[in-house]
Amino acid sequence: GVYFAIYASTAFIARVATRSLFERHGNRPWILTGLVCLAVSYAAYIPVTRTWELAFPAAIAGVAHALLFPSIMAAGTSAFPRRFLGVATSLMLAMFDVGTLVGAPVVGKFLHVAKEQGLPAYPAMWGATAGAIALVAVAVWASRVK
Repeated sequence: GVYFAIYASTAFIARVATRSLFERHGNRPWILTGLVCLAVSYAAYIPVTRTWELAFPAAIAGVAHALLFPSIMAAGTSAFPRRFLGVATSLMLAMFDVGTLVGAPVVGKFLHVAKEQGLPAYPAMWGATAGAIALVAVAVWASRVK
């Protein structure tokens, strides 16, 4: 409960506070900022041992969500003609489900293999995921796509 209360309230406040930035600066800077926040939040789960320690990663994840969701949805749907905006939105939301369909088993296998190798499974998973998201942020930053 603590985690979701902080996550949701931070996401709401961040979304309201940043609502005009997307129009002023475009989506790209907020996609990059959101990816960095997401990587930081994943890394911040590593040292957590008590419930109250989830407050920091929850807050950072809330900011990441507030920046990523609207900017990625807008960037993805803008590639479609206006008359197909509904289809574009459905497709973008379906990609989230595909990510879960592919990602959940990969994370499960990673945890299993890490445990077999004698690694601390969850810290290794959070670190690897943070690193993967950071690499995506670097790829987005290095790309010339606006």
